[in-house]
Amino acid sequence: MKMQNFQILRLILLLNIPQCWSIFTTTVGDTCTADWQYRGSLGEDKWSTFCPQCKANMQSPIYIKVSSLLYAPNLDLLSMENYDSMRDIQVTNIGRSVMLDLRSAGEYWLSRGNLPGKYLADQMHFHWGSDSSRGSDHRVDGRQFPLEMHIVYDLMDQVKDREMIAAVSVLFEVSSEDNADLQPLIQALSLIKTQGQKTTLPYFMLSKFLPRNLKRFYRYYGSLTTPPCLETVVWTVFKETVKVSERQLSVFRSLTYRDNESGQNRQLANNFRKIQSLNGRIVYSTEDRSGVTAGAFAAIGLTVVILVIGLGAFFAFAWPKYKAKKMRAEDKQPIVETSIQ
Repeated sequence: MKMQNFQILRLILLLNIPQCWSIFTTTVGDTCTADWQYRGSLGEDKWSTFCPQCKANMQSPIYIKVSSLLYAPNLDLLSMENYDSMRDIQVTNIGRSVMLDLRSAGEYWLSRGNLPGKYLADQMHFHWGSDSSRGSDHRVDGRQFPLEMHIVYDLMDQVKDREMIAAVSVLFEVSSEDNADLQPLIQALSLIKTQGQKTTLPYFMLSKFLPRNLKRFYRYYGSLTTPPCLETVVWTVFKETVKVSERQLSVFRSLTYRDNESGQNRQLANNFRKIQSLNGRIVYSTEDRSGVTAGAFAAIGLTVVILVIGLGAFFAFAWPKYKAKKMRAEDKQPIVETSIQ
């Protein structure tokens, strides 16, 4: 019983009172270096030595086990503003990934979906593997995807001494054909092969990088997947994937970074973090195990309400009239006398 009460308390804190999230965060000092890498002396295994937050208890990425998800009916549809607008966006090979500067556009907004406020998109980047058996930060039911995209947002109505970040994750799976929506980015990547190079991606439309079904997603509270590993992130991981071809993935794998130790250019790949322990955290879903979403439940609930109101009206008005009419008909029937011989 105590464990059930504890789970209920956590559900209330995490879903219904987002302001309480600051309780779970810790202050990060200026100990994190800008020179971290995924491998070598400044690789992932060493992050916590210069950035203590990276060994805290609510880190990302995580393993998403579908059978353990908790259905959360209050995870309503996300609101994404201006995602169909076209902009010229700067793309940079930052050595750990490729980053698209969305802040300069200043118009990609994220809200609703039980988020604590309205968020402005800051940047977008990718994680990928040296082959298609690996690449994504997050795993779903044991599966690692060849490519994962993160859109990072900042909360605009921040409370003092609290930093809140929203991150949207899109997982990609291999297709036999090129994804035409990705092709402008692929062409841009061919111009920024080495670390530090940048180019402009014209006519960029953010909606082209998202799955068609935005109603189904997973939600949990975690951290940035790279230093400084801040545990102030509300994660939204879309269930539906986006397609990418092996040819397009090969362009990602052709990028290079400058190794800090040798000074040599090396293949930029496998830029994903190891899975982090949940440590008692709950992962929520917009649909129950039967696949019914919160929106569908709302529609079903509305239908039930209408039926109840209709039945109530029937019994309140039509049924008494029907009963009275039936009784009058019975009163007019002739009485037939019979005798038993």
